[in-house]
Amino acid sequence: MIVLHICHKEGFGIAKDEGRILNPFQFNVIAIIFILGILPVGVAIVSNAGSSSNETFESTMPTTPGLIGEYLNDSYWIDNGGTNFTQYYSSKGDFTNCAYVKDAICNDGNQKGILAYYGWEFYLPTTATRIPMSHSSQSNYAGGSGNDEFGWQLESKFFENIPNGEAIDGLKIYMVKQGTQSCNESLIEYTKINFEGSLTFQYNGGTKTFDGYEFSKSNKYEYAKFDSINGFYDYSCTYGFVLDFDLSGFETLELSQFNGDNWNETNISIELDNFERDDGLDFADTGLPFAGTDFFFFGMEYKSVDPQEVGFFIKTGTLLLSVVTAGIALASTPYWDPFKNFFKGMV
Repeated sequence: MIVLHICHKEGFGIAKDEGRILNPFQFNVIAIIFILGILPVGVAIVSNAGSSSNETFESTMPTTPGLIGEYLNDSYWIDNGGTNFTQYYSSKGDFTNCAYVKDAICNDGNQKGILAYYGWEFYLPTTATRIPMSHSSQSNYAGGSGNDEFGWQLESKFFENIPNGEAIDGLKIYMVKQGTQSCNESLIEYTKINFEGSLTFQYNGGTKTFDGYEFSKSNKYEYAKFDSINGFYDYSCTYGFVLDFDLSGFETLELSQFNGDNWNETNISIELDNFERDDGLDFADTGLPFAGTDFFFFGMEYKSVDPQEVGFFIKTGTLLLSVVTAGIALASTPYWDPFKNFFKGMV
């Protein structure tokens, strides 16, 4: 308890009760340190509590027996770069039906479909299929596709390898340009690029979006490719990158509750936008794995997690944070001493 001694002409002083360990000022300092420094870290830990510590990823995508393609009814481009090159392709005599795709509609009013699924294990170090590039219906590439939105709608076929009832803790997405070059080829320009990404899951007429992902990636993709002629693996390079969409514990629970972990009925859309070069130069014709007139390889992997375990850790962590926060708040008020005395002798 704090006692104020009011002295005539000499002001007043603060005397500390010998029974109290810290005075109110010291408690307030500790509270500020906790709120500004420790609490945000604690919230971050709790939000990721129970997240998978197993970094083993498995492909979400099935292989296709005999490489017999399967027609896709509900997979298509959403946006192809944000810049309308219709006039350029028209001047070259190319078909311009899908020279520009915005919000899943081409400039001719149709969709730019992803016509067939070929799940194969030898395109990339994971199961992958070929997807038409941003301007695949044209023959004279403009050299760029823009630096705004690139987006794809993918149907549940791409989740066929995830067992129903299994919650996911993150997705790893491969996007790699078809065709490779020697990694020592000096004519190819590779650079670091910055961009943003989001995932939107669709299930039973509803949607769940996870956004705010920021990426800083080199557009150079290097991997060991099997040389079928010479019979050995050799390192090859092309435009490409691998994107990690890591879900927090809260997001894992949200997604699990949203679709009930029914992956054979869940679709997804992937959006990437706001592309810029790290060196500040004009983005212009900077190489992207999905920008061009050919095909690019697409693969997707997942890591699983137990949603009940995630829920337990989050609830326990939240309870502990609440108790500590309430305790610090109470300790800086006149109610601390009665509260402490109430429990005296109980422990």
